[in-house]
Amino acid sequence: GMGFIEDIYFNFEDEIKEMIYEFLNIKLEIVIEENQYTGRSYKLKINNEIDKLSSGYQAIIRIFLELCFFREVTKNSTGNKVVVIDEINEFLSTRNEERILPFIMNKFSNMKFIITTHSADIIASAVDFNIIVLAGNNQYECLDGNDFTTVTDVRDIFNKIYNIDEIKLSTDLVGIWSSLNVSPNYPFTKAEKELMDKIKEVVPLDNYDRRVLYKYGPYVNRVAAINKGLDESVVVNVYNSLPIKAKGDINISAKKIMEILSMPPGKYLNKIYIDLENKIIDGLLVNDSKNIESYIINNYRGKL
Repeated sequence: GMGFIEDIYFNFEDEIKEMIYEFLNIKLEIVIEENQYTGRSYKLKINNEIDKLSSGYQAIIRIFLELCFFREVTKNSTGNKVVVIDEINEFLSTRNEERILPFIMNKFSNMKFIITTHSADIIASAVDFNIIVLAGNNQYECLDGNDFTTVTDVRDIFNKIYNIDEIKLSTDLVGIWSSLNVSPNYPFTKAEKELMDKIKEVVPLDNYDRRVLYKYGPYVNRVAAINKGLDESVVVNVYNSLPIKAKGDINISAKKIMEILSMPPGKYLNKIYIDLENKIIDGLLVNDSKNIESYIINNYRGKL
């Protein structure tokens, strides 16, 4: 999250800027602003304009920063430098999924990487890697990553594991699992099971709907869309166009709401925030502090 980024970003600022520009082709800058009332705050600039970090950008920056930090704290170590990254593809777009692993292997060539992933693009992009496939019942198989250079090659692995002739044309392995009647004895983690349940939950829904995207996020909607043969780029574009991505993005604090209504804390705050979320997502209310304050005054003052 941004707390981590704020803490160590400036120790590696120039290097991170260079890596972000090379990988994402954007100019990134985090600016410190001091305010006598609110204290220190951090403003993000992308291509010289104030912006907010998408979850995908946050994930990439965090990976780069942690690798820089790990390199720094182990610079005097003579042992092997092994990095474990769980779910490296989480929050990343398909385009960045297939590029992230070769990129960090090149930039941090003195490190060895152990990663987990559900992305066929990640596996297909792996070079000089061993792939360990967990096949259930404590069975596993070690494969040479260089033998799997395309998504189609990766799907062959799953044809073999599940003994099926045809699987969904999903590039995401969780998407494949969620569309198959796999054994409950298969050693999925709790997080994997929850993710598959969410994908199954959103499959009957409209994955282009703004509220559905806001509630479930881009990842499960994108996978569900792929499983249904829909255009995943529409999912990504609609999600990126949302005015808020989480409740914390709403430009009013609970303290300010209580001040406007002259009321103590209470359950009504959650009711108001849900209303604000829906109005903003539906495009009926601009996410601006003055507009929100006016809306609360007109709709809630003296009515709770």
